Amino acid sequence: MNRFSQIDSALNTYYYDNGKLPNDLDLMLSGITYLREEDMIDPATGKKFEYKAIDKNTYELCATFKIASKDYENINGPYYFDKRWDHQPGYQCLRQKVRSEKDVGPKPVAP
Repeated sequence: MNRFSQIDSALNTYYYDNGKLPNDLDLMLSGITYLREEDMIDPATGKKFEYKAIDKNTYELCATFKIASKDYENINGPYYFDKRWDHQPGYQCLRQKVRSEKDVGPKPVAP
């Protein structure tokens, strides 16, 4: 879920920098680096997370989950869980919308 959150943050930044979502996560590696290649790999399968832009500001991230989100705390102890990433075990696509600029925060200043 940490990687989904990293990808989500990068997609939001990309959206505000470019006015659209990328067609492919590989675009997130070119130019200004939003993500590292390893951030896009599903640790459960060793394959790249699947990504699909649905419309102007909606996307899906897909992965194979070993356990349901509600069970993380039972295995790892206290765990903060963002309800936006609620899932069951197995292959699932989770749909998200780009957040507003005030939720993302200011753009970083280039050096």
